[in-house]
Amino acid sequence: MYALIQNEIAKLWYRKSTLVFILLTFIFGFGFAYLSKRFEIVPGGADYFSTLGGQTSIINLFIVIVASTIVATEFSQGTIKFLLIRPYSRTQIMLSKIITTFVMAIVLSLLLFASSYLGTLVFFDNVDLLANMSSTVSVSAMGLALRTISANLLLMIFYIMISVFISASFRSQALAVGLGTAILFSSSILNAISTIVMQKYHWLRWNPFNTLNIKEAVLPKSAQFLDYQLSATEMIIALCCYIVLFYIISQLVFNRRDVALS
Repeated sequence: MYALIQNEIAKLWYRKSTLVFILLTFIFGFGFAYLSKRFEIVPGGADYFSTLGGQTSIINLFIVIVASTIVATEFSQGTIKFLLIRPYSRTQIMLSKIITTFVMAIVLSLLLFASSYLGTLVFFDNVDLLANMSSTVSVSAMGLALRTISANLLLMIFYIMISVFISASFRSQALAVGLGTAILFSSSILNAISTIVMQKYHWLRWNPFNTLNIKEAVLPKSAQFLDYQLSATEMIIALCCYIVLFYIISQLVFNRRDVALS
């Protein structure tokens, strides 16, 4: 199993798109700090770093593309047959691809955190990232940034599981990427619709689109929630449940795929 994961990581590393995603993550994290300072988009460096420049959506897009192609590519190129003749079960093959994508998510998250930190120090003056943000927010910019990146990492796992499910369901790499990115971009719209519906049907607060507010829920200003909204802890529990559910479904779909047609 360890050798299988190593092989998957090596294949991902040698993709040109992987290097592009890594470079773009650094550019967005570091470069947007300059733009924020130059055009006064944020009040100060602490505000920029606390939200990582609002660039978490960029790495979410990158990880959706990786997850959407990691299985579909094997079918579209016919290499899935070579994987299956090795002494590994389909469960191990699928799990190795999910773990590989998760490793990529961690790398991009750490890189965005580091590049945003570096950009804050370089382009903003007199920044104290360990002081409380304000008299009403008793959390430092560093603390808020850690909350943001941790919540977004959990969100990335959720997107990974949905994307892997799509990737396992379709042989076309282009179709898998298209559907994966469509779900990512439409999630905000679906989330807004679900928020409206939840005001009447409170039980719908457990729908998966509502859990996409996890990044806002972990912030101090989100402490006062309406009675039909989930708390940060409830969103974390719900996300974990949906992650397990999509993993099981993805594994079932992958186990039933007819390789002969690939």
